[in-house]
Amino acid sequence: MKSILAEGYGIIPKLVMRDESLSIEAKAIYAYLAAFAGNRFEAYPSVELICHELNISKKRFLTHRKMLVERGYMEIKRQRAANGFSNNVYVLTQSICYGNDSLPHETVGQQGVTEQYVAEQDVAAISNRFTNNNLINNSLKIKELAAFYENLTGEVAPAELAGLVEAYKDVAVITAALSQAHTKGRPVLFYADYLLKNSLLSTSFGGVKIPF
Repeated sequence: MKSILAEGYGIIPKLVMRDESLSIEAKAIYAYLAAFAGNRFEAYPSVELICHELNISKKRFLTHRKMLVERGYMEIKRQRAANGFSNNVYVLTQSICYGNDSLPHETVGQQGVTEQYVAEQDVAAISNRFTNNNLINNSLKIKELAAFYENLTGEVAPAELAGLVEAYKDVAVITAALSQAHTKGRPVLFYADYLLKNSLLSTSFGGVKIPF
């Protein structure tokens, strides 16, 4: 039996999936690229591979890929390979600019109310979630932590590292916990999380390195 996570996985933002201006094909393309990107926010499968595995034509792929670019969910960079050909690098953007009238929304039927738009609630939720946790800053922390993890373990950094950054913020403290877990021969990610949780319970966690 093989785990469905064995070949990797990625994170799909709810905002993308709820955007009613996107076609189902565009959402499938985004989900496919997110699975390749993992926690690095970049992926570079070839157009041929994408079309083959999603079972769509190249013309159809390009049409719906364009939607993602126009909505600001994705950027495409060209990277020249050693053989002289260029590869596409798909960058999944971590912040976008929306006007209130263009936010995805849903209609809700309630007693005597025909429809209620919840776009403003979405804006409030997003604002609250990231007020004290800048997305760009988090992205840099995740990349730094991923490089440390791979150097420490010799393994590909798992997507769950993003969760450690979200929960504990301080990269120095997180790397100390990862190192301790590795030294003890424990499952690195889960034991590091255990150490960090217990440290938070017993200290004020003022950004100072905690002795585990």
